[in-house]
Amino acid sequence: MIALEFSTFLGRFHPLFVHLPIGFLVLAILLEWLGNHKKKNNKIIADSWLIGSISAFAAAFCGWFLGDSGSYSEDNLFIHKWLGIALVFVAFAGWWIKKNHNNHSKTIHNSANIVLLVMLMVEGHKGGNLTHGENYLVEHAPAPIQNLLGLSNKIEGLPQYNSPESVVVYSDLIQPILESKCLACHSNDKQKGGLNLAKQQFLQEGGENGPVLAPGDLEESEIFQRVTLSQESSKFMPPKGNPMTYDEIKVLEWWINNGADFDKKVSDTELNESIKLVLL
Repeated sequence: MIALEFSTFLGRFHPLFVHLPIGFLVLAILLEWLGNHKKKNNKIIADSWLIGSISAFAAAFCGWFLGDSGSYSEDNLFIHKWLGIALVFVAFAGWWIKKNHNNHSKTIHNSANIVLLVMLMVEGHKGGNLTHGENYLVEHAPAPIQNLLGLSNKIEGLPQYNSPESVVVYSDLIQPILESKCLACHSNDKQKGGLNLAKQQFLQEGGENGPVLAPGDLEESEIFQRVTLSQESSKFMPPKGNPMTYDEIKVLEWWINNGADFDKKVSDTELNESIKLVLL
């Protein structure tokens, strides 16, 4: 238990180190491409590569323990983890090339720069997807860009329906709210606190601390309590991004109060005047 807690403690340093190699390595490349290639500059460039390489190692070392925490999907974590390790080796190889600047051609120097930049961008994107969800980078992109990437039908708000008789409360109202506000931290790819809200059975199972949903009981439903806390609270959900709107909270409240049934349609559920206005 102590060993597990210590490894988790080390893993939490990953975000602290992960931005250092990006800054130092990109700085070194810019100095090389925009500088006047004086001998003094060559030493600064090599030193920047060395600091970037060491910090990349520290980030990968801590990231290995963070990945073992079980909060991330192994499928998506695999690429991020091993690409990060490969980046460490490429960074040290680049430092060796820059350290012995006169022993290598301009083509080799530029090739090292380009390979490193591409790896940094891909690795950063993969890390962002793990932390914030697959659509984090483009969810607020203009419609033409979303259309170009084929995402216009994947990134959307609550669906619209012509008839309430056709609306299943959970799948058509509750699940889209969870997808919009919760899956960045509680999905198949990332499961903070062991909680996955991507599917019905996972929501019913709960997380490391037990069930988060108590049908008919708002006070015992942690999922509701977390989204209605003060936003200053460390336990408020979601911790990043837009919080649930008033209407979304009222729909969640109404669903739980009515037994949190996963199959009922709106037409089969008790409706008071306030929830009618929200649903309409």
